[in-house]
Amino acid sequence: MQDIFLSPHYDDIAFSLSSFFHKNDIIINIFTESNYIENKNMNLSMSVSELREKEEQDFISKNSLKYIKLGFQDRSLIGAPFSFFHTIKENAELERVLIDNLMNLRTFDNQHVYCPLGIGKHYNHLETFDVIYKNYSHLAKFFKIIFYADIPYIYYKNNYQKFFHHEYLYLFFSNGIFHPSGTAFISIIS
Repeated sequence: MQDIFLSPHYDDIAFSLSSFFHKNDIIINIFTESNYIENKNMNLSMSVSELREKEEQDFISKNSLKYIKLGFQDRSLIGAPFSFFHTIKENAELERVLIDNLMNLRTFDNQHVYCPLGIGKHYNHLETFDVIYKNYSHLAKFFKIIFYADIPYIYYKNNYQKFFHHEYLYLFFSNGIFHPSGTAFISIIS
């Protein structure tokens, strides 16, 4: 068994799903070119992207995982990373590369693919969600798609309450994606 985890940024799977992966699972790191760092006064001997990749390689190595680096630019290089007031634009190149990678990694039917919900409205998380959502009917023929709550974003500004009372539940119930067992909320409930 080899699950696939879609990670908009290097640390998203470590934060959100650390207890759900197995040896040799694959993490697809999508937006890997970044300049975002919390501590602006930090004296770095390497670029932010290099630092993040080194941290991810350590995480991958310690957990016997595999990873693929797609090399897309993090939203922080282009504009505001959170999309409270932005419409997510279709990204044909991201869609092509991500779907091609998934199809090339397919090893058995119903292979699990974990995709972020974009709960905290981070632009890159929403872009990832949008690609999978748009291609859901095609991908569901080959994969079991499991949507996960993005940590730490779900805990920001009451996103947790909004998630259970608002747009996401409607989205899942109205489109048949939500499974009553709660698998879509695996990182929250467990």
